Order: sequence, then C-alpha cells, then structure tokens
Amino acid sequence: MINKKDISLRELLRPRHARMAWLVLAIALCVTAALWVLSLRLVEDRTESRFNTQSLQLKTAIEERLLNYEQVLAGSAGLFSVAGEVSREEWRTYIDKVNIDRYYPGIQGIGYTRRIMINELHGHLQELEAEGLEGYVVRPRGCGRNSTPSFTWSPPRSATGGPLATMPTRIPFTGRPSKGPAIPPARW
Repeated sequence: MINKKDISLRELLRPRHARMAWLVLAIALCVTAALWVLSLRLVEDRTESRFNTQSLQLKTAIEERLLNYEQVLAGSAGLFSVAGEVSREEWRTYIDKVNIDRYYPGIQGIGYTRRIMINELHGHLQELEAEGLEGYVVRPRGCGRNSTPSFTWSPPRSATGGPLATMPTRIPFTGRPSKGPAIPPARW
C-alpha cells in the first residue's frame, strides 16, 4: 500500500533525492572498504604473531637440544682427559652410566674416533677380532704413512662399537682440527 508520505520512484530520481542516495552509497562503500582493510591487517597480525611464537618455540627447542649435545661432549671430553686412552669396554660402561635415554632424549648414540698409525693397524685388527668383532675393515685401504681413524659407536640400550663405514651418517675425516663452525654430517 502506498502511503501519501511515501515517496514515489519518480520523486526519488529527481536530482535533489538522487544526491542523497549516491552519498549514502558512497559512505557505505567507504565503510565496507575500511573494515575490509582492517580485517586483513588483523589476520596478518595474527598470522605474524603465531609465526613469531612458533619460531621462538623452535629456537628454544633447538638451543636446548644443542645444550644437551654440548653437555654430552663435555662429559666425554672429561672422560678422555682423566682416563687418557679409553678402551671399547670403558666407553660402553661410560655410555651406560650417562643414561642417554633418560637424560638426553633424542640422542641416538655417541661415538668417537681414534687415530691409529699404520704400524699399529695390524695389532688393532687382531685386538678387535679377539673381542669378537668379525668383519671389521679399516677403510680406505692404503692410507700411506698417515694415520687411520677407528670408530667406536655406542647407541643407548645396546652399546656396541663398529667401524665408521657402517654408520648411515658420518663426518668426513680431514686429519686436522676444524677452525670454523662444525661440519654437518654428510650422507655417503
């Protein structure tokens, strides 16, 4: 029902009323655009905040893990500085006492390399064969007059030692201490 107070369409299309409609439309579009930009900024801020929080958590977890590794390495260095030459059995005993599974979760094992001079190689191979480690081979063969690394690996629970070549990841042996940052394990 049309009321006398209602404005007809023809009346609305007159310039006086049309300006008012265009003004209302323009204000509504501006408010919509402003709210859209505000919501985008809020989403970006929330995403950035979540990213920063997760990055900080990850950084803290990595720092804690590295601290654990540092503590294990310091303890191993202490063993070698006190005992001097460490046998495979002494190494296994030390690793068992460290209790890696309980105090250092995530560490799969601890190993060390011992330099063996070429003139000591035959005795070393006989010693390991006497311990029951058959099939142990020092690689690469024919190292010249330089020394050859011998590797002892002790994972938690089953503390066994083995040759370096049997390990899935290893650090290349350069024969000299590194002056720069630690070399990451290389896949061979």
